[in-house]
Amino acid sequence: MKQTELLKSDLKYLLSELVQMPTITAEKATNQAALDWIKYQLRELPLHVYEFQHNGYGTLILTTQPTKHPKVLLSAHIDVIPADDPKEFEFREDDSRYYGRGVFDMKFAVATYMQLLLELGDELKNYDFGVIFTTDEEATGGVDGAGRIVAAGWGADVVIDPDAITPAWAIQKAGKGFWRYRIKSEGQSGHGSRTWIYRNAIAQLMDYLRDLSGRFPSEPCGDPKHVHHTLNIGTIQGGQVANQIAESAHADIDMRVVPGFTQQRVEGMLAEIAQNYPHISYEFLSGSEWVELDMNLECVQRMQAIITEVTGEANEPHLAHGASEANYDAAKDIPVILFEGPGGNNHAVGEWIDKKGLDQFAEIITKFVEQEARIG
Repeated sequence: MKQTELLKSDLKYLLSELVQMPTITAEKATNQAALDWIKYQLRELPLHVYEFQHNGYGTLILTTQPTKHPKVLLSAHIDVIPADDPKEFEFREDDSRYYGRGVFDMKFAVATYMQLLLELGDELKNYDFGVIFTTDEEATGGVDGAGRIVAAGWGADVVIDPDAITPAWAIQKAGKGFWRYRIKSEGQSGHGSRTWIYRNAIAQLMDYLRDLSGRFPSEPCGDPKHVHHTLNIGTIQGGQVANQIAESAHADIDMRVVPGFTQQRVEGMLAEIAQNYPHISYEFLSGSEWVELDMNLECVQRMQAIITEVTGEANEPHLAHGASEANYDAAKDIPVILFEGPGGNNHAVGEWIDKKGLDQFAEIITKFVEQEARIG
C-alpha cells in the first residue's frame, strides 16, 4: 500500500504523530526533523517544494502550482513552547477531546493541511493553493519564518492562519500589535551590607518596571473584552549571589497594544520613563504592528458563510489579544483570515481540542479551498 493511501483521511493519526514530536522552538534540529517528516509523508504528491532556513529556523512551503503567489496560502507553525512535564508531549484523548502540547496551538492545522493534500492527491494540479509551515513563531513571532518569507516576495490572494485567540468560529477582525523589549539596568558591584554606597541594578530595574506598569490598566479592568494595552514582564535576570549588590540586571517584557498604538509611541513611552533612570536602557527584541481585516472582502464573506454552514455558528468578528504571523502579510496588504474551533489551555497543562470541532475545521478548509482555489 502506498504511503498516501495509508494516511488518507487519517486526521487523528497525523495529529498524534505531530504532537509526539517535541518541537520546542529552541530545538531547531527537532523542528527540522518534523518538517522533513511532513515532506516525507507528502513525497508522492504533485507538489512544488521550497525549503528555507534563517538563523537555524526552517520553513517549508508546498504549492500546487510553480508560483510564489497562490490564490490561497494555508499557514501554520509547528513549534511549541516548552513543557515542564514530558508527558505533555503524549497524545491523549477522551470521548470528546484530544490532548497534548501543541494540539491546539497549532498542530491541528498542520494535520488538517496534510490531510487535505493527501485527499486531493493527483487532483492537486487542478488547484492553485499552497501551505507554509514555520518553526519560529513562539520564540520570535515569525521574524525568521513568515517575516523573511514575506520579505522575499511570497504572498497570496488570501492567507488562512488558524492561530487566532478568539471565541470558537469567530473571525478575527483585528489583532493587537506586539512589542518585545529588553530593559537593561547598570549598577555597581559591592558588598551586600553596604547598600548605601553602591547602586543596585535589580532595585533600579524594579523601580523602572513599576513605573512602566503604571502606564497599563490593572486587572480587573472593568472591560470584559479587554480592549486595552497589556504588559507582561516575562523574565528578570540579574545578580550573582545574595550578599553582593547586583552590577547588572535585565528584564524581557511583552507589550500587546490595540490598533492605533504604533511602535513609535511605544518607544516614546519607554524613553520618557527612562529619563528618570539614567542607568536604564532598552533594546528592541521583536514585534509587529496591529492588524485589521476588511470584513467586506469577498473571500472573508465566503469564509464566514462556510463557517456558518458547517458549524451553525454565526459569531461576531472579534479583536484578538494575541499576535500571530499574520502581521507580516497584513503589512503587505494581503488579507489574512484568522479563526479556530473549540479548544483551550494554549501554553498550559492539559492543552486540548474538540474532536467534532477538528472535523468541522477540516471541512471548512476543504470547502474554502474548493471554492477559492480550484482552477480546473
